[in-house]
Amino acid sequence: MGQGLSDRDLAHQLGEELKYELAEESDQLPEFLQDFKKSGKFTIQDAPGKDEVHLTRSFGNEKITVSFSISDINEAQESQQMDADLESLEKELQEENPEAAARVRSDLNEYAEDEALDTFPVEIQVAVEKAGSGVLKFDALCESGEILISSVIHYGDAATATADTAEANWKRRGMYVGPQFGQLEEDLQTKFEGYLEERGIDTGLAMFIPLYIEYKEQNEYVSWLKNVKSFVEA
Repeated sequence: MGQGLSDRDLAHQLGEELKYELAEESDQLPEFLQDFKKSGKFTIQDAPGKDEVHLTRSFGNEKITVSFSISDINEAQESQQMDADLESLEKELQEENPEAAARVRSDLNEYAEDEALDTFPVEIQVAVEKAGSGVLKFDALCESGEILISSVIHYGDAATATADTAEANWKRRGMYVGPQFGQLEEDLQTKFEGYLEERGIDTGLAMFIPLYIEYKEQNEYVSWLKNVKSFVEA
């Protein structure tokens, strides 16, 4: 145990939080994840401790990679905190100022309606790679069960499109990224959407990704508690 006076209390509190989280865990994979794996469309590449997740598959002569980050869950958590803060304010105002409390309730109802239609958006990148032909990369948003494309970019070589290096990032910044997707002719937009849907980038995937982010974030939180507790106790 460290020499600090607060170390023991901190380790104890971390242990209590860890007990609570472990008590809520199940030994079985959640049903949504079992179903996704049974479908066999995509392989999940998810390294513990890493923020990014990759879903990969083959489609004819193409290698397809869907990438996303679990950090997008932070926006959802901020929204939940805002909701809780408004409810707390409403309770405080009930006796002192009923009219103000009613206005807060109205804001809460309006906020809830918006959230029901527009929950937990997740940014994704879809890379469609063909040997010798480069990569077609889509930036998109998973939102309310839909895949909303924002841009389509072609890279002449896979290294420029996918490498996580300073040189590759510099090359990507200097390239033409194509028009805003919404500025394309409507028929062309529809064809691009169909192109992705045929490759499994569809409503099912748009529903799966936010669920998987919540699942992974919970696992990472438990690992974080264990690691920090072990460090404090060392």
